[in-house]
Amino acid sequence: MEADSVSDHDDPADGPDGHRPADGTWTRRGLIAGVAAAGAGAAAAVVGGAAPAGATEGDPLVVGEANTATGETSLTTSSGIAFLTYTSTTGAAALQGVDNSDGGYGVYATSLAGNAVYGQMHATSGISGAANQAAGIVGDSDLGPGVVGASSETDGVAGYTSSTGYSGVSGSDTGAIGGYGVSGTSDYGYGLHGSGGLAPLLLDSGSTTGAPSTGMHRVGELYVDAFGSLFYCVVSGSPGVWSQIAAAGTTYAQGAFCLLSAPIRLLDTRLDATDAAITPGHPIIGGETYLLQVTETEQNGISVPAGAAAVIGNVTAVDAVARGYLTLWPHGVGQPPTSSLNFPASASQANGVTVALAPGPTSAGTMNIYASQTTDVIFDATGFIA
Repeated sequence: MEADSVSDHDDPADGPDGHRPADGTWTRRGLIAGVAAAGAGAAAAVVGGAAPAGATEGDPLVVGEANTATGETSLTTSSGIAFLTYTSTTGAAALQGVDNSDGGYGVYATSLAGNAVYGQMHATSGISGAANQAAGIVGDSDLGPGVVGASSETDGVAGYTSSTGYSGVSGSDTGAIGGYGVSGTSDYGYGLHGSGGLAPLLLDSGSTTGAPSTGMHRVGELYVDAFGSLFYCVVSGSPGVWSQIAAAGTTYAQGAFCLLSAPIRLLDTRLDATDAAITPGHPIIGGETYLLQVTETEQNGISVPAGAAAVIGNVTAVDAVARGYLTLWPHGVGQPPTSSLNFPASASQANGVTVALAPGPTSAGTMNIYASQTTDVIFDATGFIA
């Protein structure tokens, strides 16, 4: 009988490891021995910590082995999920992408209709470019964008969260030159779109009082100070020129002109005054600056409310020792080279004024009064600008 190409008997042509002989046939025993030897060798490599041999160009992707091919390795499917990973280990990521080049992507995905990248977080990262980040998707890059999303039909990047105090999409920039935590651009629509059950946008309060006083700023920036007032940058520069567009703590419409129900006297420095809001002291000495608290100084149940941007009133100089002038301006900024009232000697002179008030928690609602010559000063408020 003619022998089969696979025999139960040893074939002298087989090598000791069961490799294929020169004539291309296998023995069954050699085949089994070869498979066993290969499995044992792979297991030994894993247990021993040895790195498995990398796949070469043209080879398929092998789980557990490094793919060193220079070409593209891809997984495709006509429907369903092409590649699915899970993790149940605390601190681990279901999928992590790392880019060590000079500007590539840790994870890059495109989609014609569905989700290009979908991450769902239960313990740590669903899809991660940085370890130990509690987020659905985390991207970390030294040169390029951390996360890039592009779609021709729906959202480029969509983020969701059901946890109180967390964000659907969160961006952080730690660069020293000033970048963007989150950047959005659109050729025809909106760069950023926000909607929320409480409000579509929340700006956290800064640490400073009033508008920023340091750093390079650009037209279009919005800033909320520590007191809650809102400022808008109208001229780029360091620190730029800022305009206050909302004051905190007021129930009046921003910019509204409001008259008090009756005038109130906020200052009278005359020694014989009996109706002063502040205990009478002495005249303002020539060259001195008097700090006056305007807001929340109540007279007969009437006051300029907290958060007012400016006060409207009359200032009077009484019995000045010499001809001079008064200058009124908001506390916290440099004295302007202007006068609010020019007065003669040994007489009374009054003038109507509108004076901006200082914002911020430490000096909110205050203004300065400078006298070039020693004189008593009276200030009456008749209204305010919210």
